[in-house]
Amino acid sequence: MLEIHKDTTIDGALVLHLSGTATVEQADALRQALLDALQQSEQEQKALRINCVQVKDVDSFILQMICSAHRSSISRKVLMTWDGQPSPPVMGRIREAGFVRHVGCSRCPTEQHCMWCEK
Repeated sequence: MLEIHKDTTIDGALVLHLSGTATVEQADALRQALLDALQQSEQEQKALRINCVQVKDVDSFILQMICSAHRSSISRKVLMTWDGQPSPPVMGRIREAGFVRHVGCSRCPTEQHCMWCEK
């Protein structure tokens, strides 16, 4: 079961907190949460952060959805990043599925750090 809640940081960024198991079965709820968060961040000109610290398992479909949201954030001029280091299971799946990058994709502005680049 995936739990999703959002809050705002002191610096004004919108944070989507994900916890539990993030698999294709929860895709509709996550998709809607990402769309709502992107729209809110765009309207309020705030950054969007994704917190996966409490995610116990994630599948490649969910990572693809987050990647798609990241691409949408670029076109909307919303800075989308991780909020803290994703949990070890999430990082393992990110590496296993080939999402780790050394440079941002062609859509990332050169002045923006791509969320998929290792730090």
